[in-house]
Amino acid sequence: MPDSGIPREWIDAARDSIRDNKRPSKNDDRFWELSGGVMLCAECGCRMTVHTSHERRIGKTYHYYMCPKRKRHGVYDACDNKKYNRAEQAEAAVWELVSGLLKDPERLRIGLEAMIERERSGAREDPEREAAVWLQTLSEADQERRGYLRLSSVSPTFV
Repeated sequence: MPDSGIPREWIDAARDSIRDNKRPSKNDDRFWELSGGVMLCAECGCRMTVHTSHERRIGKTYHYYMCPKRKRHGVYDACDNKKYNRAEQAEAAVWELVSGLLKDPERLRIGLEAMIERERSGAREDPEREAAVWLQTLSEADQERRGYLRLSSVSPTFV
C-alpha cells in the first residue's frame, strides 16, 4: 500500500471519531435507513423523499415518503405516483421482506450463488470483441473532438 504521508495514528483516530456516525434523517429527526435515499419511486425510479405533516390541534405527527417530482413539478405534472406513502407501512413492509430473506438461509444461499454465477458468466465474454467496441467508441469520440476543434478555429463571419 502506498504511503499517504499521514501518520497512521491520525488515520485510526479519525476512523474512531466517526465510527458511530449516522446519516442525518430529513424526516423530522427520525432515523431509519429508508430515509437515507434507498427507497425508489415505483413509477419513475427517482429516490423517494420524506415528508412530515404536523396535526397541531391534536399534537400528532405523520411521516410519509413521496416522489420528489411531486414537489418539483407539482401534483399534475409529476410522475404517475401522486400519493404519499405512509412511512410506518412502508418501513414495516421493507422490514418484513428483509427479515424474511435473512430468516431463510437456504434462499439467501441460492440467491448469492445465482448472483456469483451471473458475475462469472459476464466475465467470460469475448475480450477481443469488447476491446473492438471500446476502440470504436474512442474513435468516435476522437472524431467528435476534432469536429469541435475545427468549429472553434473558424472565425465567425457577420453579414
